[in-house]
Amino acid sequence: MRSQVLKFSQEKTHDHIIIDVGGRDTNSLRAALTVSDVLLIPAQPRSFDIWAVDQMSELVKEARHLNPKLKALAILNAADPQGKDNEEAAEAIKGIEGIDLLPVTIGRRKAFPNVAATGQGITEQTKDRKALQEMKSLIKTLDI
Repeated sequence: MRSQVLKFSQEKTHDHIIIDVGGRDTNSLRAALTVSDVLLIPAQPRSFDIWAVDQMSELVKEARHLNPKLKALAILNAADPQGKDNEEAAEAIKGIEGIDLLPVTIGRRKAFPNVAATGQGITEQTKDRKALQEMKSLIKTLDI
C-alpha cells in the first residue's frame, strides 16, 4: 500500500488519494501515516472515541518523525442533536496534543447508512439536505 501511494504521488495521476484503514493500530494505519498529508479522525462524542483520539495522538507523534508534514484533524461524527456531549467531547479533543479539531460537525443521521446501502455517497442524494450540507462543509473545510 505504501509503495502504491508513493508511486501515485510521484506520477501525479491523482489529485487526492484516500486511504481508509479503520480505527485500530495496525500496520496499514502506520504505513498510511508515513505517506499521508492529512489524517482525518472521525470521533463520536463518547468516552471511548475520545480515548481513541488520545491514543491516536501517540501514533501521530511517532509518524511525524518520518513524515513531519502530517496534519492530524479530528471531526465530531454522529454528533447528538442536543445535549452537552458534543461540547464536552469537543473540549476534550481540543486538549489532545498534536490533533486539531475541525470546526464542522457531522450529525447522527439516517441518511448516511441509507445512502451507503445504495452504493452512493451522501453528495449523490438530495433527500437529506442537512446531511448534504454537513458533508459539503467538511469538504470545503478540508479544501478538496
